[in-house]
Parts: sequence; structure tokens; C-alpha cells
Amino acid sequence: MTVALVLVARRFFPRPQELSAGPAEVSTSGLPRVFWIYLTAAAFAAAGFADFSLISFHFAQAHTVSAPLVPVFYVVAMAVSGTGSLIFGKLYDRAGIGVLIPLTAGAAVCAPLVFLGGMWPALGGMALWGIGMGVQESIVPAAVAPLVAPDRRASAYGLFTGIYGTGWLLGSVAIEALFSVSLGAVTVFAVACQVAALPFLFAARRRMPAGLFRAPALAVADEVRADTEQAEIGGDLSLTSEGRDVTGRERPPAQCVGQRDGSRGRLR
Repeated sequence: MTVALVLVARRFFPRPQELSAGPAEVSTSGLPRVFWIYLTAAAFAAAGFADFSLISFHFAQAHTVSAPLVPVFYVVAMAVSGTGSLIFGKLYDRAGIGVLIPLTAGAAVCAPLVFLGGMWPALGGMALWGIGMGVQESIVPAAVAPLVAPDRRASAYGLFTGIYGTGWLLGSVAIEALFSVSLGAVTVFAVACQVAALPFLFAARRRMPAGLFRAPALAVADEVRADTEQAEIGGDLSLTSEGRDVTGRERPPAQCVGQRDGSRGRLR
């Protein structure tokens, strides 16, 4: 499937380099302060997110969940992840980056449920884990775009992915090291990292201009709507005094600019 999509892209865009205005200069200069604040929040949230491989190993070792049900728990998590991505993506379109605050707080509850709870709490924890995974894969990277200028987005995404991935790696190493110590230590570390991300998310939200709380899709829709209305108004006012529009087609005299409606005394 991936190879087929690449071939289709090559068919329609044989020279992809022409789609860009020019090569992006990779540099940390020119990136706003709010970008670094948000990057710090994302790195903390990623560091406190436990991988499913470790969770499933805990299920098997602690006999919290029977072996045949472990894949079922993962299916539930993935179903919640996909559904949550659609729902919370639309919420992000309307509320902006602020939607990540309650979602990150909810993800912090995942670790106590899956590592310290029984089967049913673990199932609820896996549902929260699925929501967190959907947020990490969709909203978290998408929120970078409104934070930087278009000509800096390539560099911004490169830096974001590198530091964000490093945070996830270091957090995974720490969680696996703490797993051999105690489940309580794992839970405390995961919750602490998620909670540590919240002040930075609040700070990033405060620093964003009010106009950025509308997502790019809605902003583009508003712009297209405004352009359409302006074009319609321009078309109505484009009639000349000779009764012809800008294309040279004749119109009824009553539609000419400046001609008055005799019965009502106003311009038609």
C-alpha cells in the first residue's frame, strides 16, 4: 500500500522539489518562545507515557489479566485511540491547544490503573492509554504548526520530533529501570512527568494569540468564506454606467449602478 501511494504521488508530482519555495534552513533562531514552552510540555508528557510492551509484560507477570485477554485489552485501547483522535481532533479545531490540558491530566491516571489496579481498573487504564496514544500521535504534533511561521515549520518539526522522541526514549528507559524496583516507583514517575507537563501547557496557551485558538481548518474556512463574500459583492458592484458588466455582457438598465428606482428613490 505504501509503495502504491508513493507511485501515485510520483505520477502526479514528478518534481516535488518545485512544490517548495526553497530549501529550509535548519536553525533554532527565529522560533518563538511559545514553541519551546510547548516542546517542553510535550517532552514531559512523552517521558511519562509507558509503552504497551511493558504494560503487557506486567499483566502477564502479575496475572492481573489472563494471557488470552491481553490482546483484547490492546484492541480496546486501539479502538478508543482511533475514535478519540477523531473526537478530540475536532475539539482541537474549536478550542486550540487548551484541549491538551485535560487530556494530559487524564493520561496521568493511566499508570495507577494499569500498574496498581485489578482487571477492571486495568481495562479502564488501557482505555485512557488509548486516548493518550491517539493524542500523542495526532494532536501533539499538529499543534506545532500554528506556533511558528510557515517558513520555519520544517525546522520546527525537525527539532520538535528529535527532542520529543528523545524525551520518550529517556522516559521509557527510566520506567523500565524503575519497573525492577517497584510498581509504585513506576507509577510515581509516570504521573509526575505527566503532571509536570501541565504548567507548560498552561503557559503555552496563555502566550498564544487569541486568533490561534481557532484551528487552521476553521481559519481557512473563514478566509475562503470572506473571499467568496467579497467576490460576490464585487460582482454586484461591477456594472458600468452603460449597463454592461466587466465581462462586456449587457444587463437590464435597472441593474446599472447609479440608476434610481423611481418608486422607492434608492439606488438599484
